Amino acid sequence: EDVSLVTCDDLPLAEFINPPLARVTRDPMHVGEKAAELVLEQINGAAPRQIVLPTGFALGESCAPPRK
Repeated sequence: EDVSLVTCDDLPLAEFINPPLARVTRDPMHVGEKAAELVLEQINGAAPRQIVLPTGFALGESCAPPRK
């Protein structure tokens, strides 16, 4: 009751955790594709750049509002 827990991405054992975890969600395939794209750009002489990946949030029972 005193701690909220949020994870990043889905853990392989998440379905067995009780209470269900709140988590930041991203598509790992998309993350990998974009990472490879950025590496190849730099290998080919392009300047480094930043990108923003689509990210979601799945509220689980491991997260609660702050106490008043």
